[in-house]
Amino acid sequence: MNFSDYYQNYKSERKLILSENQFAEMMLMLPSILVSFSDGEFDELEKASLAAACEAASGGANVISYEMYNELTAIASGIEANQNEILSNLKDFIANDAESKEIVSELMEDAGKASDGLSDVESNKISALKSALNLN
Repeated sequence: MNFSDYYQNYKSERKLILSENQFAEMMLMLPSILVSFSDGEFDELEKASLAAACEAASGGANVISYEMYNELTAIASGIEANQNEILSNLKDFIANDAESKEIVSELMEDAGKASDGLSDVESNKISALKSALNLN
């Protein structure tokens, strides 16, 4: 399934108001949120970082920003099989886009370092996500 079809299905299922471009930006942030959640603590600094990233991605549109934040935290705290499906679609979406791959990698590294530096758990999660998304 191509990304546009995946977006349409996801949008319909989750009743999203995000445009396809906004959804794509949100998906690029997902691996970094999975890193933030990997140590079992989604602390205040990580929450503030995600809120700021969503606000920037939404161009300051509060409703869009809130929807991105809610979707990302729901996915990250949800069932791993659903996360894997989303990551598989993200992998296909960025497969031939070196810039997007670099953005995803940088966001993951920044998320891991956001609170108390990069832990072993976060480092392992980054490695696993880089492998799953073919970022190596």
